[in-house]
Amino acid sequence: MENSANCTLLLDELKQNCHVLSDFIPFRASQVPNKTALRQFNRAEDKWEDFSYLWLKDNIHRWQKALVATGLKRGDRVGILLGNSPMP
Repeated sequence: MENSANCTLLLDELKQNCHVLSDFIPFRASQVPNKTALRQFNRAEDKWEDFSYLWLKDNIHRWQKALVATGLKRGDRVGILLGNSPMP
């Protein structure tokens, strides 16, 4: 029952603070920066790797700055072709 109550509180908090998808990662990084946001299996090292919300927020910000530096403006459309990996 306690777990269900925690989920309800978290959902209410997300509804109040995250009005669009782009609000979610910065919000979670501010609340639980070291909690795992993504997991990836590293085949070369034969192990799972965790990536925190803070790591994800920082890398999103890095990409945003790089795209803005190319002259892109809000509303411009881009296509990005990357491998299936969160690694930079």
